[in-house]
Amino acid sequence: MIKFVKKYYSKIFGLFMIVLGLSLFLYNGAVAIAFYSNEEKMLEEFYTNDKKQGEKSALPTKSFYLNVIENIDLFEDVRESVYKEEIDVKTTETTSDNNKNDDTLAESYLDKYVAVLKIPKINLEKGLFAKTSKYNDVEYNIMIHETSSDPTEEKGNVILVAHSGTANIAFFKNLYKLVEGDTAEIYYHGLKYTYKIVKTYDVEKTGTVEIDRDYDKTSLTMITCRHGTNKQIVLISELESVTEY
Repeated sequence: MIKFVKKYYSKIFGLFMIVLGLSLFLYNGAVAIAFYSNEEKMLEEFYTNDKKQGEKSALPTKSFYLNVIENIDLFEDVRESVYKEEIDVKTTETTSDNNKNDDTLAESYLDKYVAVLKIPKINLEKGLFAKTSKYNDVEYNIMIHETSSDPTEEKGNVILVAHSGTANIAFFKNLYKLVEGDTAEIYYHGLKYTYKIVKTYDVEKTGTVEIDRDYDKTSLTMITCRHGTNKQIVLISELESVTEY
C-alpha cells in the first residue's frame, strides 16, 4: 500500500512538473512576442519623431560631464592624450526571464526612446531610454551609464552597458563576436553617428571597469560580461562619421 501511494504521488509530481514547465515555456514565448512587437512600434515611432526633437539633449551637457569626471577623479590629468577612466559597472549573464522586464512589460514601454543603437554585424537594433528614465537600467534595457556623455559632444565618450546570456534582456549577448574594424551606429536627433571599433579587452568583474581610450577622439564604449568567465568585455570605438539619415 505504501509503495502504491509513493508511486501515485510520484506520478502526480511528475505531471505537475511537466505542466509547470510547459506553462513557463508558453509564458516566456508570449513575453517574447509582446516584447518584440512593442519594440518594433517604439523603433518606428522613434525614427518618425527623432528629427523633430531639435537640439535638446536627453543626456548631460559637456560641462556637466566634465564636472562629473572631476568630482569622481576619473582621470588625473585632462591634458593627457590617452587616459583611463574607472566607472562602476554591474552586469551579469542572465539565463532566466524572471526579471523586471517581464513583470512590467507593458508599463516599461510608456517611456519613449531617445536614441537607437544599431550594430549591423550582430543584427542588433535597440532603442535607448533617457538617463532620467527608470527603464535606463540593465534589468530593462541597454543602459546609458551615468557618466556617459552625449553623442554630440566632441571628444566625449558614450558609455553603454547591458547583460549577456540568454534572457530577453541579454541585449549584448553577441557583443563578443565584434572585432577591431567592426562598426556600431547611434541614431540621435536626426543624425547617424558611425563608430569603428579600435580596441577590445577583458577586465575582471569587480564592480568597476577601467576605460582605456584616446582622449582626443570622440568615443563609444560598450561593456558586458564574457560568457562562462568572471570577466567583462570592453569595446572601445571611435567616431568615423556623422550623417543625416
